[in-house]
Amino acid sequence: MVTNQWHRLQFTRVLVTLFGEMEVNRLHQLQEQLEWHHLSNGDLLFRQDDPSDGMYIVLNGRLRYTIVNGNGETVAVGEVAPGETIGEFSLITDEPRSGTVFAVRETKLVKITPERFHRFVQEYPQMMTQLTRIIVERQQRDLKQIKPLAPQQLTLAIVPTSATVDAARFARELAAAMTPFGAALAVDAASFNAL
Repeated sequence: MVTNQWHRLQFTRVLVTLFGEMEVNRLHQLQEQLEWHHLSNGDLLFRQDDPSDGMYIVLNGRLRYTIVNGNGETVAVGEVAPGETIGEFSLITDEPRSGTVFAVRETKLVKITPERFHRFVQEYPQMMTQLTRIIVERQQRDLKQIKPLAPQQLTLAIVPTSATVDAARFARELAAAMTPFGAALAVDAASFNAL
């Protein structure tokens, strides 16, 4: 149960990045419309030249993508880390898959079908700006042959040392103080269970 809630919390962060801020009930509706998948190490997600069947958001684990170059050699191009998308290029261009993608460790991901993608783009036009940014950043990273860095995430548990310590207030203040360095979220049991 906690693992599923953790995956939903990770997914919520990605959705907010793609779609912008939205109400919790709308996040729940989006989550229910998507397909959740699990890949084991070595499992294939899709092959180069396959038709596009959607895009994927990696929640945890890691994917690797390869291409077959002009000499017929398979070349590792890069990896996809948690919080990143894969398959968006083929989905946007309606072209076959440009590479082969497989899991290099246990990976949990979410699939957005073409129909849902087009509906989301109409409803959240800022999604296209975010996806364009993702594609450009990945292309630049691949051209430099730099492996992706895992998103720098930090999870802290605030545990009061005595009954006089207001841990909830401290967590909220800490999250507010951390916002200049990136997204910060104070989550208590009630808000965690609501995800």
